[in-house]
Amino acid sequence: AESVIYRKADADASALAAAVRAEAKPNLRAKLLRAAVRDGGEAAVALLGDLLARDGSPVGRSTAAGELGRLAGGAAGLAALVACLKNEPDAAVRGACAVSLGFYPGAEAEAALGEAEKDGDAGVRRRAGRGRARQKQGSGGRP
Repeated sequence: AESVIYRKADADASALAAAVRAEAKPNLRAKLLRAAVRDGGEAAVALLGDLLARDGSPVGRSTAAGELGRLAGGAAGLAALVACLKNEPDAAVRGACAVSLGFYPGAEAEAALGEAEKDGDAGVRRRAGRGRARQKQGSGGRP
């Protein structure tokens, strides 16, 4: 795993996705996830969306949300983040989704951030405000 994480060895996208799903340690899984999606693309966004919805660890779900923000993964990434904001029980993960939505332009992301600003958790509300501010600055996608 370390050789793939630190680019000492190459692995194809499907092998990396399988390694991410199989890894039991949340922190190592997060590192593998970053390696799996480092080059972006539709397969990376699909993997991130799946992990955001199904990963058993809040660390894994938060990492997936952050990477979706980094990639600004189009309609599929936006849909995954919006769904997570509506359905995620963990406030830290909802907060990560809110920050990442700031990298997505458009009315759907804006509406989701508006709803997140009403979240019962102060941290989520604060992060939604950060996402909205980023969106207003027109920084859809990482600089």
